[in-house]
Amino acid sequence: MFSLGFRNAEKAYEPLDEVELLFHGGELVKVFDGNGRLYVQTNVEGKNSYLFLAGGAIGTQKIELCDAQGTLIDSVEFVLNANTSISDNTGIFDEFTKVLKDTMNCYAPDGLFHFSFKDKTYGFYVPWILDHVHTAKGMQFFSSHERDLVDLFSLEQNTNGMIWSNVFKKTPVNYIDSNYGEKFSRRYGEIVFSRQPVENHCEYNFVNCMYISWKASGDDEWLKGVVDSAVRALNYSVSDNLRWSKKYNLLKRAYCIDSWDFQIEDEFLPDTGVNNTMLIDEKLTKFGVFFGDNTGYASACKELSLMLAHLERKEEADVFEKRSHEIMDSLRA
Repeated sequence: MFSLGFRNAEKAYEPLDEVELLFHGGELVKVFDGNGRLYVQTNVEGKNSYLFLAGGAIGTQKIELCDAQGTLIDSVEFVLNANTSISDNTGIFDEFTKVLKDTMNCYAPDGLFHFSFKDKTYGFYVPWILDHVHTAKGMQFFSSHERDLVDLFSLEQNTNGMIWSNVFKKTPVNYIDSNYGEKFSRRYGEIVFSRQPVENHCEYNFVNCMYISWKASGDDEWLKGVVDSAVRALNYSVSDNLRWSKKYNLLKRAYCIDSWDFQIEDEFLPDTGVNNTMLIDEKLTKFGVFFGDNTGYASACKELSLMLAHLERKEEADVFEKRSHEIMDSLRA
């Protein structure tokens, strides 16, 4: 009678944990990771136990016990999961890590806004793309929801490639409807997508977040489904007269304090409606070139180039690699 099992059958395993196998009979042990790749293969003839370190891709892993000819005798599975933690003898860094995570979870115990839209539930850290992507830089080590806002904004991307600034639910009719109009807002009942008219970071933040999500998950199939939205977004940034300065070949925005969504209230601020500081007019608004918009855009071009190259779309990848260098050259000019 052949059998295969674990010393600690109920244990939840993490990378580099010791896994002790117990078996009766058999001569060969094989271990496959969560992606089905073989990472352990050893002869166990005459033994009734074997110890190995869990590794490879997380998820459900499979262990096979085979005879000398490689014929399968028995198999078992275990789940490998990776949780970010820091441990030290004093406990100081354990506590510090907890404080950092709690800071990112300030809006909800799990750090997520739970949002249902068109029969799908999304979870994102902040309902603004700017805040979500910067939070994702830390939350990628604790959560797998970096992609959710990318998915939602890809689904609802404007036809010209524009990416929304934010999305909110339970929103009554307000000044966004009357002042932003269809160009900068989209309403589904109480759910409102809006673009702060003055902002010029949403497109490259969207691509930044896509890149973080892909690198954190390694999910090429997901990337194939959203990468064209990134192409449209970055092309919008250099083609819309409200976003692109033909004079300087750089991204422009209304004259804001930095990357925020309001202009300086001075004698040059045009009267364009309610909440003038957030509105723009192609002819009246005072525009300027913000250094951070352009370095952020150049970085996003490099990230998109890497994603396209990975998907074997080399010609397109070269376009965005070249554009990244052109933006930086224009900044130096």
